[in-house]
Amino acid sequence: MNYMTSKMGKFGISSLFAVVCAAGLMSGPASATVIGAATNPNRQSVQAVCPDAPAPSAAALDLSANAGVQCEVNFVTPAGVFTQVVITLNAECAIGGATTTWLDVNIIISSAQGRGPASPSNSDNALCSGNGTFTVNDGWVSAVTQVVVSVPGGVHRVSVNVTPFPAGTPWRIDDLSLVIER
Repeated sequence: MNYMTSKMGKFGISSLFAVVCAAGLMSGPASATVIGAATNPNRQSVQAVCPDAPAPSAAALDLSANAGVQCEVNFVTPAGVFTQVVITLNAECAIGGATTTWLDVNIIISSAQGRGPASPSNSDNALCSGNGTFTVNDGWVSAVTQVVVSVPGGVHRVSVNVTPFPAGTPWRIDDLSLVIER
């Protein structure tokens, strides 16, 4: 009897400790607010439907299946201050070719102040790479790229461009989501 009471006391203290730790992890000052989002479960490839790509081999992705063709997602930040935003792109990705081929992705931010790719997506930011076969229908990965940028107050637009390296390599994007948080 004494043994059972002792064991129950240990489990009770352990359980209480676990609950207190979990509550401590859940409470904190950090929080994020979604200020823009889009999803597109449809296949996209070389014949992209958005015309805003910067180079002949690049393609601008359709970000939302629900809105017909949606090449941009808009978001607004408070006037008069700079706001830090996090933009996350998640997508299934495949590209044919050797292990040295890759699909570059650039997250483009446009506003009254200008337009350009957000760092670190503005360089050789590979979303996926080839696996040694020419076909684009194998070697699928579910990949994420994320940028953190400080933007001035106002209306902003986000678009996503992809470019295969080398040019002309077959690629495919599917089941994408884009989330913008502040």
